[in-house]
Amino acid sequence: WIALYQEGVNRKFIELRERLPSWGEAVDSQVQQYLESIGMLGERVGHDSWDWECEHYFGKDGLKVKDGAPVILLSKKNE
Repeated sequence: WIALYQEGVNRKFIELRERLPSWGEAVDSQVQQYLESIGMLGERVGHDSWDWECEHYFGKDGLKVKDGAPVILLSKKNE
């Protein structure tokens, strides 16, 4: 579901960006540059990549799982 959610967020970002008014070439250029940098936050270069690349969630197999490898579920530890 997270991929669908992210897709919706990206669509909404693009839609709202396209509806912005113009403030003149100089300001428009700066606004465009700012929005491009914010838009990068939604790309996989940020938090999503970290989730796969760190060992916190999937151990050393994060990138394999990202590419479709099965996730091995472990039984609960005895307390």
